Amino acid sequence: MKEIFEQIKAERKRQDAKWGVQNLPSVCKILTDRVGGCSPVRMCEEYEIPTESRAKQLCDTATRRGELTHAHIVLEELSESVSCLNDADRRVELIQLAATIVKWIENIDRNNL
Repeated sequence: MKEIFEQIKAERKRQDAKWGVQNLPSVCKILTDRVGGCSPVRMCEEYEIPTESRAKQLCDTATRRGELTHAHIVLEELSESVSCLNDADRRVELIQLAATIVKWIENIDRNNL
């Protein structure tokens, strides 16, 4: 895992060198700042990803069929992150997303490298 985090750290340095520090909003401010805010379903539509409930359903279906993949789980975690109504909750979900992605990388390293 240490090597993975070193690679991630190196990639972050490359990103900052190329793009500088980017202070971007977490999600679409036009949607979140409008009167009444934005529903999680609408936010998922904005990014053309399944809603949180649909992503969970996809995982459950794939699990029942014995076809669950890391991509299913990552998509579910991403959907949960996008669906959060504030950055504090989103941060918790993003940690889970990052951990899931690291798990996927470890699986690739274990089986293919």
